[in-house]
Formats: sequence, structure tokens, C-alpha cells
Amino acid sequence: MGFAFNQNSDAFGRAGTFYAAGNTPTTIANSKGAFVTVTGDFIPTSGKGGAPVLATALSTNGQNQMFKSMQMLYISCKFGQTKFSGLFFKDDFQKYRLDSLGSTANGVVYGRRYDVEGTNKRIAYGAMLTGLIGNASSKLGKIAWQAFAYKQGGNNRDGQELDAYHYGLNASLQKGKFSFGPGYEVLSGNNTVSPDGKDHRFDPLYGTPHRHWGYMDYFYVGTGAAVGGLSNAFFKTKYVVNPNLYLTLDLHNFALANDMKNGLDAASGKIARQLGNEFDFVLNYNLNKFTNVELGYSHLTGSNSLEYAKLGTMDKSKHAANWAYLMINIRPDFFYSKPIAINP
Repeated sequence: MGFAFNQNSDAFGRAGTFYAAGNTPTTIANSKGAFVTVTGDFIPTSGKGGAPVLATALSTNGQNQMFKSMQMLYISCKFGQTKFSGLFFKDDFQKYRLDSLGSTANGVVYGRRYDVEGTNKRIAYGAMLTGLIGNASSKLGKIAWQAFAYKQGGNNRDGQELDAYHYGLNASLQKGKFSFGPGYEVLSGNNTVSPDGKDHRFDPLYGTPHRHWGYMDYFYVGTGAAVGGLSNAFFKTKYVVNPNLYLTLDLHNFALANDMKNGLDAASGKIARQLGNEFDFVLNYNLNKFTNVELGYSHLTGSNSLEYAKLGTMDKSKHAANWAYLMINIRPDFFYSKPIAINP
């Protein structure tokens, strides 16, 4: 079980139980270009020329406002080589009202004022099954599998009714030093072609998106994911050369989970669902028991739909991206002591 509560912002001089993030700017240019002071409970959503400011920049995954309070319950049970885990998670967000600083004549900044009583409550719940079949030394090898389904309801951070889901299934066959396997998952999004007034965008909460949806972090990190959600079909491989050296290669095919309206071409109605493909190659080598060297290379080939979903343009940006890195991990164990047998 877990519980968390944010009394107020970390902005200097703020008191009371209203919560607004403290990493907002202290000054910002208004619509006339003049800089004005931003108070602690006000988050700007517009600046000079009406350009969006901080509209999606305030959460652990770069989505929006951080939670004010949180409660969770996690349960797991293992039977044989199968494990069941269930999760109930509720996070609450400070309500706000739309407000502005300044005036139309002298320059104005629009934003949100977090001084309203109450919270918007979001609920997430679901379950996961993981299991093993066989063993690595058998003729058929060892199969590791995973299936999960999660649902989100209540209201989102902005008070809109929420109805979202996330489900997936994957498996991996290990035979000797080599393992490989496919997987597929869907995170729901909004159908902007035929909207129903609800928010269907699934938020993966406070986890590690880098691990799941490509190492180039196009989805659910920093700038968030497409409004239409995400479907991720993948194939992962791993080869263990020796106890100190192994290689992995992951292939992803990304697509929208729901239809998105094409705001640049009304005649076409909607954009194509295909977003792009990415492969991630990683080499890991253990220098000693506490030092590891990791070399990685990733390549993504995107579509016009990915450009539109991320930037709102088409045929304006390059659709190929590359990323390479070298990392040294040092994890010393200062307090290890060899167990000593004690005779009764």
C-alpha cells in the first residue's frame, strides 16, 4: 500500500493546501511582448502571440500538472511458475479556474489559477499474468510469457470524464544462449474524427516509458504521445555471448490506436494510422562485478502521420532519426559481507 500528499507548491512564500507546481517561470512575456511577474498559483498557457507555454510540461512523464495526492494498493500471488499481480491506483489533481494576467490594452497572459477547492480524481486498475513454460535446456527451450490489461476512469487532470485502457501480450522463447519473441500492446487514445466528449487517452502514470516504447523516447516521454493513442507491435531478440557479454535487438512498429482528424486537409478526413518503425541495438559488457559498459544505437523511420501527431505539420521535417550512445555504469557494493554459517 502507498499514500502521498502534496501540501502546497514549493514556490517560496506559498501557504495553504492548494497545489500548483513550483517549477513554473517567475516572469513571462505577455501578448504585447512586455515581461510580467507570474504568481505562485498561476500556470501560463499562453505567451507573446498566443503561443502555448507549459501546456504539457508539468509531470513525471511531461504530460501536465503533478498530482496533489495519491493512494495505491498492489497485490501479487505466485502459483507454480505463474504469477498474478493486481493494481489499484488513484491520483488526485488540484482543480483550477481559467484566469489571466494584465489586460488586452497593455498585454495579457492567459493561464490556469490553482486556487479552487477540491480535486479531480483519476482511478487506474488492472491485472497482469506472467509465467514460464519448460526450461532453457529442454528440446523446445523455455517460454516466458506475459499478459496484462488496465483501465483508467474517473476524471483527468482537467476534470474531463476519463475512459481509457491499456492491454498487451508478449512471449519470448529461450534456447541456449539465444532468445526471441513477439509482442503487441495498445494504449487507447481519442478519436478526433468522431469525438464523444470523453477523454480516452491512457496515461502510463509514473513508470519508465523508455523501457517499453522505443529507446528514442518518441512516446510518453517529454512531449507525450499522439492524441490518437498508440499500438506497438514488436519483436525482441537477445544473444548471450558469455556471462559478461550480451546483445539485444528490438524492432518496433508504431501506429495510432484511434483515428486522428487531419486538420491540414479537410478533404482527407483523417491521417493514416501508421507512425513509423524503430530498431534499437544494445551491447552490454561487464568489466567486473560492479562496472558495466553499454553501447547503443537506434534508428527510427517516421511517417507524415508521426510528424503531424508530434508537430502539427506534414512534409516539413525529416522522417529519419538516429541516436547512438556509450554509457559506463559503476555500481559499487560498499556494504557487502559474505554470509557466515552459525553452528547451533
